[in-house]
Amino acid sequence: MSDPRDMSDDELRAARAVWEADRAARWARVSALSGAAYMAAYDDYMAAKGRADAVAAEARRRGVRKRSAATAVARRRTPSPDFRFNVSTDATGVAAVADGAVRFPDPERVALRDALRGAVAQIDVRDGQVLRGVFAGPLPPHSKTDVENRLLLNIALREECLRRGFAFEHRRQSPPGWTCGYRYEAVDAEDPFDLWRPGRLLAAWKGIPLTYGLTAAAIWWALRTTRKSGADGPATATPATVLRAFVTSPAPLSLNQIKAVADGVVAATQWTRQVNPSGLDRLTTNLTRAGISAEPDAVAALLKDAAGAGGGHCKDGLIAKDGRMDPDDHLVVAGLVHVKPNAASATTVTASLHHAESASTSRPGG
Repeated sequence: MSDPRDMSDDELRAARAVWEADRAARWARVSALSGAAYMAAYDDYMAAKGRADAVAAEARRRGVRKRSAATAVARRRTPSPDFRFNVSTDATGVAAVADGAVRFPDPERVALRDALRGAVAQIDVRDGQVLRGVFAGPLPPHSKTDVENRLLLNIALREECLRRGFAFEHRRQSPPGWTCGYRYEAVDAEDPFDLWRPGRLLAAWKGIPLTYGLTAAAIWWALRTTRKSGADGPATATPATVLRAFVTSPAPLSLNQIKAVADGVVAATQWTRQVNPSGLDRLTTNLTRAGISAEPDAVAALLKDAAGAGGGHCKDGLIAKDGRMDPDDHLVVAGLVHVKPNAASATTVTASLHHAESASTSRPGG
C-alpha cells in the first residue's frame, strides 16, 4: 500500500472502503484457525489493520469523510431482531450494553466491536493515566474465558490507546435488561481499580530484566526462573486475583505484548501436575527461538514445581498443545499492565499477584 500521505482524497476513501468491506471476512478466516496457524494469520491481520489505521488517521487529519458514513452509522445503530446493542459516549468515557459479548464472525457482534473500537479511540489518555476497560456480566461457566480478552483482544483496541498500557476489571452483574456491558475510560495509573483491591500478596517480582523479548513464553521463563521458593502453592487455582505489572521499556508495547505480559506473569505464579508432551516440546522450541537454552525436562520441572506458586494449581497444564502459555487467567478479576517508556532503559518488569478484595465503593462498569 502507498504511503497514505501520498494518496489522493479519493484513494484514501477507496482504501478505507476496501478494508471496511473485507475485514469481517478476514477475521472469520483467522478465527477459524488454531495454534501456530492462528498466530501467523492473526499477525497478518493486525499488520493489515495497522495499514488501514494509518489510512484512517491521514483521512481524519485532512477531514476526508467516507461518502457512506451516515448510512453506516445508521445501520450500526439499527437494532437487529436477534441482537441488540447500544454504544454511547459521555464526559468521562465510553459505555456499551448488548445482548451478548463480542464474538466472531457474527455480523452484529462485529458491528458492536467496530463501534466500541472507534469510540474508545477518541478517549484522551494523558501522562500518569492508563486506559481501563470494565466488563459487566457473568462469564461462561466451565470455560477459560478471561475478562482481559473480552475487553482488549476481542475488541482489537487501537494501539494508540494503549501506549501507556491497559487496566481491566470484571463486574459480575449484568446491566439491567441486558446480557453484558462494557465501559472504557482513562484512569490514574497508580490507582486504576474501582471494583476490586489487591489483598494478600501471592507472588511478586521487582525489576526483572526481560532479556529474551516480550512473548508470553519468554516472560514466563524470566519470572519463573526468578520466583522465590516458599510454601507449596494451593492444590487448586486461587479463585479471584488481582494482577499488577509495571513494564519499563524503550518503546510502547503492542496489544499482543500487553496480553503477553499478563499471560506470562499469571503463568509464573501457577503450577501444574500434568504437562502435555506435545505442548512441552513446542514451548521448549519457542524458548529456544527466543534465545533461551532450555531442555524439555528442565522446563517440565519448572511447570510442575509448586514451591512459591501462590497462584495455585492450573489443572489444564499451564501450556496448550501448540506450546502457548495457557494459565488460569480467567480467575483474574482485575489487572493492570502499566507501560513506562524510557528510551535509555532496558525492558524490565515489576509484577505481583494478589488475592482480590471487593472495593467498598465503585463507579458503574457498564
